[in-house]
Amino acid sequence: MSDRIFAPGTRRRGDPITASDRNVRDAALARNGRMTGSAGIGVREGRSGRSLVLTLPETAHVKLTTTANGDGGYGAKEVLAGPLGTWIDAGRTMPQSGDPCYERNHNVSLPAGSRVYLARRAATTGEWIFAHRAPGGVGTPVTGSLPGCICAAPPATLTMTVSSCTDGRFNNCTIQWGPTPSSLGPLNLGANSYLSTTTFEDPQTGDEFHYFLSCFASNIRLSRVFPTSVFGSPFLDSIIYFWSIGLPGNTCTPFSLTNGTVFAGGDPACVVEITG
Repeated sequence: MSDRIFAPGTRRRGDPITASDRNVRDAALARNGRMTGSAGIGVREGRSGRSLVLTLPETAHVKLTTTANGDGGYGAKEVLAGPLGTWIDAGRTMPQSGDPCYERNHNVSLPAGSRVYLARRAATTGEWIFAHRAPGGVGTPVTGSLPGCICAAPPATLTMTVSSCTDGRFNNCTIQWGPTPSSLGPLNLGANSYLSTTTFEDPQTGDEFHYFLSCFASNIRLSRVFPTSVFGSPFLDSIIYFWSIGLPGNTCTPFSLTNGTVFAGGDPACVVEITG
């Protein structure tokens, strides 16, 4: 390693290395050896030397189990994402008297209940901090994802309304972005997907199905997925309704699909609208 690194511009080729030169070099090596991190950054030491790494805060999805105490702290319990947008208890609690959660803006009027929040441990105090927003459920997804679609991030919760449809394939429902049930894994819908929160009975086979929303470029498509069916288990039905973004009534922001087309051979009077 050249000593010019430590005293650039002061030496010429052939100059003798002095004790002062060595001291400058040793001081630089010592400075590099004292690598430290700041908030959010740590130092990891391995066989090849030291490196900077990100140190992310601990996070947890929680439901409040108490109202706020005099200090603004809430008791809470951790929950984990379940199928179809549901949440299940993780078994860990944040007791109000020992490890409470605090609302970021010191909101002390929140009720205990089923609302889910994303809490993080503060790096400075170690306390759980969460944020409350209205009307959306903080900690629950605000938006979902339609990969490959020009509407990249629709609202997580969508409402489907049906009119003039008489064959039983279409029903009013809520379509929710969330973890894809393991029973539908072989269909490769993705780790998360848009599925109806309730199931419906096929009028011809009696098999139960969910509605499934997908997209390709500017075409948003509605299909049905069957955990078990006479055609296979699981089974992804063909597209039964679709909308083209850019046509009047179909927009990404706000997310609104009101001008669609039923599948070939379906009742053209059937109207299906999805909004969020």
